[in-house]
Amino acid sequence: MLNYVRAEFYKLTAGRRLLPLGALLLGCELLLVSMWAIPGESDFASAVGLSIAFLGTGLVVAIPLAWAVCAGGGRQGTLKNEISFGVPRAQIYLGKLLTALLAGLALAAAALAFYLGMSWLLCSHGEAEAERVVLGMLGFVVLCALPLWIGMLALSTLAFLTLPSNTMAAVFLFLSITLLPSVFAILMQIQVGPLRQVGEVGEALLLTTPFLEFTGLMDWGFPVRCWAVGMGWTAASTGAGLALFHGKEL
Repeated sequence: MLNYVRAEFYKLTAGRRLLPLGALLLGCELLLVSMWAIPGESDFASAVGLSIAFLGTGLVVAIPLAWAVCAGGGRQGTLKNEISFGVPRAQIYLGKLLTALLAGLALAAAALAFYLGMSWLLCSHGEAEAERVVLGMLGFVVLCALPLWIGMLALSTLAFLTLPSNTMAAVFLFLSITLLPSVFAILMQIQVGPLRQVGEVGEALLLTTPFLEFTGLMDWGFPVRCWAVGMGWTAASTGAGLALFHGKEL
């Protein structure tokens, strides 16, 4: 498995598929910090607090990240070649998922470090205690967001490795984080017991729901719920993906 992951990382870096995604992400962060710091009235603590509102974009970033690792194998024949050389399908699937996970963690760490570094340089500074508090808050919500990002990455891996085309996979994933929350919200408004209960349960299990609560008061039960939801999606997506990929014709 380790050798397979190394090979996947080599293909990922040699093909430079991550370069546009990383450049776009860091460019958007630099633009955001620059616009926020232009008035000269915003301090570092405010900039850190602002970043919390954008953590949900990690769900969107997971889609092109999974595409960079998984897409194109069937069309280019690489998956067929790997299977013909005796590589088990489970190892292929889990290897690509692990590669995407490690690449995602590296990208998330780089993005957070770049944003905090630029904010530190471009924004003014107030009380040190206030900055320590808001940095602690950021660490807390990142701890909550991490399993949700992983859950979306697992779902994206399933889509790109099992659905017939990359376009279909991208549309499916985009609708899962945009349309599905609206569907459950509508069901919750219907005054019919079973439908309303389906809406409530569905909304509670969505990967997008916890991001709406990051600005509220949170106790240590909140990260437990985030990890339960995120790891639940990861386990379900991985189990379904392994089963579907095992029977997929390449």
